[in-house]
Amino acid sequence: MSTAASSKPSTITEADIRTDLTRLTSQFKALSVEWRPDGIFVLTYLKPSREATDEAATTQRWFNEHFSEKPALMQIADVRGGMPPISYNIQKINDVLASYPNGPVLWVATIVAGRDNIFVQGGMSLINRIRNRLKVRTFAGDQYEAAIEWLYTAPK
Repeated sequence: MSTAASSKPSTITEADIRTDLTRLTSQFKALSVEWRPDGIFVLTYLKPSREATDEAATTQRWFNEHFSEKPALMQIADVRGGMPPISYNIQKINDVLASYPNGPVLWVATIVAGRDNIFVQGGMSLINRIRNRLKVRTFAGDQYEAAIEWLYTAPK
């Protein structure tokens, strides 16, 4: 016997989505993921490695599955602890974006240590040209607040 309550579609709440993200990222060893109250996702690379890039790609796929209706997703990629291999990173970004051709535009503020800034800017400008669904800007480690302000300009 079926009741009206059992046939009613379930509503997924933000709390459910946050729990799912925590479940996904709890096994990560090279990447930390935080969902700030203002809607910005912070991906902190704990190790400059392919493993961190793979975990970031897994997270990006999760974002695309859960937020496909949004026009943009705001993210901070904090790589002050070291840059993962840039060519591998670009390959993974392309793979993820190609898998979700109608996904949201990713606005990524990359926070780097001073020594990496020029190298990262070159790689990120290449990424910006590769995909029109990715907006990347590089900020020095002491420009965290400026990065957040730039992300607030993304379409909501």
